[in-house]
Amino acid sequence: MRLISYVLFGVLTITTATTQAETFFSSGLFYLHGQTDTTDQTPISAWSVPISISHRDQAWFGRVSTAWLQQSTDDNTTQTVEGLGDTYLSLGYTFQQMPSLQLSLKYKLATGDENKGLSTGENDFGFQLDYFQPLNPQYATFATVGYNLNGKPSQTDIQNTGYASLGLGKNIGVRWQIGMSVDYQQSLYRSLEDQTALSIFSGYLADNKTSWGLMAAYDNTETLSLGFSYQQPF
Repeated sequence: MRLISYVLFGVLTITTATTQAETFFSSGLFYLHGQTDTTDQTPISAWSVPISISHRDQAWFGRVSTAWLQQSTDDNTTQTVEGLGDTYLSLGYTFQQMPSLQLSLKYKLATGDENKGLSTGENDFGFQLDYFQPLNPQYATFATVGYNLNGKPSQTDIQNTGYASLGLGKNIGVRWQIGMSVDYQQSLYRSLEDQTALSIFSGYLADNKTSWGLMAAYDNTETLSLGFSYQQPF
């Protein structure tokens, strides 16, 4: 689910970036059935409501985000847990515009309840590189690559993880955007499979820079992800 958020929130942010100072509020609703990055139990049915505040001032940008989570195990002893998840802090810099190249440093605070399976209980550090290249007035390519140094509680098989995404977007008129991407996510747990997903998305940008996005993804572990995102300026 982590990379899905990058696709929804990241692409719209890159394509609408300006040199003016701006602050945005983002939220949405996500559903996942299958493998997650918060627990080694699988399959999981999960709902997530992310909340994010981001700020951009010329080349610099930052974000604080968390999410309300609800997770259910799909077995004979079904249990449902809910609560706030971890908190993510990021700080980034845009080295060039169109094509856009951005580097972000990320830090995860383990604010979720590890006893409920909403967090690993350890803080993580990572970096992410985003690239966006218009091909013509209608089409653009984008790519993401990142790596996380994950905190490792004792008696767990948690490992450091890499991820990557490569996609193509198409503008429909001046408001709509559709696209697709191939996404790779190394499993947080050695006992689980790495995930390679095909994602499709659509977005709309209003006059006041408010935007909406829809997405769907399916991967090799039979994990299905669906999502809706909303972003508005302050």
